[in-house]
Amino acid sequence: MSAHLKASLPTVLSTETLQTINLKKVLLIGAGGVGCEVLKNLVASGFRLITVIDMDTIELSNLNRQFLFTRADIGKYKTEVACRAVLDMYPCFREDCVITPLIVNVLDLKCDFFQNHDIIISALDNLEARQHVNKCAVMVNRPVIESGTAGFQGQVGVWTPGKECYDCRHHSPPVVFPVCTIRAFPTKMIHCVVWAKEYLMPVLFGSCDTMGDENNNDVEDIEEEEIKEQLKDQGRILKELIRNSAGQSDLPKAVLKALYVDDIERVLSMKEAWEDANDDDSDEQGSEGTSKKIKPEPLDLESNSNVDPPNYTQLDRMQQWSLRDWISCFLQSFNELQERTTPPQFDKDDDVIMAFTAAAANLRAHCYQIAPSISLFDCKQMAGNIIPAVATTNAIAAGLACLQAIQLCRIINDGSQNRLSNVYITHGSTSRLLTRENLALGEDGCQVCDTVRVICRFEEGLTLRILLSKSKIDVYEDLCVMLREKLLFDAYDMDASRLDLPITSIGIQPGDIFTILSDQLIKPVLVTCLKDIVEDCVIFNEQFLHVKPSKKRRVEADSESDNDTKAKEICLDDDFEIVSS
Repeated sequence: MSAHLKASLPTVLSTETLQTINLKKVLLIGAGGVGCEVLKNLVASGFRLITVIDMDTIELSNLNRQFLFTRADIGKYKTEVACRAVLDMYPCFREDCVITPLIVNVLDLKCDFFQNHDIIISALDNLEARQHVNKCAVMVNRPVIESGTAGFQGQVGVWTPGKECYDCRHHSPPVVFPVCTIRAFPTKMIHCVVWAKEYLMPVLFGSCDTMGDENNNDVEDIEEEEIKEQLKDQGRILKELIRNSAGQSDLPKAVLKALYVDDIERVLSMKEAWEDANDDDSDEQGSEGTSKKIKPEPLDLESNSNVDPPNYTQLDRMQQWSLRDWISCFLQSFNELQERTTPPQFDKDDDVIMAFTAAAANLRAHCYQIAPSISLFDCKQMAGNIIPAVATTNAIAAGLACLQAIQLCRIINDGSQNRLSNVYITHGSTSRLLTRENLALGEDGCQVCDTVRVICRFEEGLTLRILLSKSKIDVYEDLCVMLREKLLFDAYDMDASRLDLPITSIGIQPGDIFTILSDQLIKPVLVTCLKDIVEDCVIFNEQFLHVKPSKKRRVEADSESDNDTKAKEICLDDDFEIVSS
């Protein structure tokens, strides 16, 4: 079958296009649900030079949609297994196909790495990583194919120079819950799940020397002293309970009472905190959607004790359990976890950890009258931040991404960008499965693509002053140079001699992207220095480099002065000119 596929490629693609495809270096970032499909499609379509990046290992929950992996691969790195498996699938391509797996965090990659590839395909599920890839690719003028799915929905977008990039559109950052909400005033089930996963697990099963201490660092910014002290007490009390009762048979019941009776009573004692809480007859009380504080009620352990509790492993994980079943599950799973020789850490594929997390979250939700309860299966999705994935949707998105890669190769031959488009998988939301959208122009004000971009050749001894000169930028009195959040140079406050230090000594390494800002610049200037470039300096969007007012001021350091830097203010009435000091 694979030999037939290889033989049929010249009948599907023109000779020119196929030759271009064979020579193009493709960077595939992500070897998950979409990434596995993309890799298979790339190889089957004739791409021969592929680099695959992913730093994750294979988990049991991956197997239902990441078809290149099997149960025997659990615990191995995705990139290594995927690259080997796809060549096993298409053995006829093994001799002339070079697939390189890289186990690396994409955030550690710099512009010089992206520059060495012709087409970049992003199959990531992380906002920060996507933005980093987009910025580096735009910086070195490499096309990016962005893909992603969520259930039956998905999309594939393309960036080429002059068109809309990933950062042109607003993307919601990950949700972060206030510590008060998680620790004392939950109003939604997700608050209870996060509490069980990120607070309770480390406190109960962490190292006896540290547990509870690190969990109190997050309350220091709380203004209300009463609430702050009560939350600090939670960790301390649990810590002492674990130390004093370690190894005793009644420890699980003691922890259960401490969490859902004693702790709830302490929270209720914070009178100031409940001034805006719901009244007992409020229509919103117990609603999953309310954002108002809900007064909790201590758990009635006596009336909900289970004389002959079933083993939680025999219960249906897809169904909601009774309160008694959740109490039994809490006690049983707690016992199993404390018997482990190494402190357990959260793992969504660990059945015991998930049982404990689900039980702890549902019992807390019951105390805070948050309804309805959730099944163990639903809790796993929430705790593991799992977006429901559908293998068919992944396959469609991957097929579209590969088609866009082929279209990019065709553009090289005929120059027509009309072949490219953004495609949305809109199953259920419209009458069509796929919706096509022409590539839009870049968004005005985008901090990535609506900028002046400068690529300079890196050389030993390269200084900021030389780099500014190559970039056709004067040393203005309000000039600032930033590397991410770090200020490298400020003409107002820093000694101008800093301009004459090698850029590596002030924190700039080859491939880094740093920003130059000044009121005298029309747009922000993004600069990177690369070793392997032919031109000494390349400037994109140079027409947007300088403002042209009637007067401009520039500060130049006196080259003969070291510590006592003398500044010369030079008024320019016309255009820019080079002035030596």
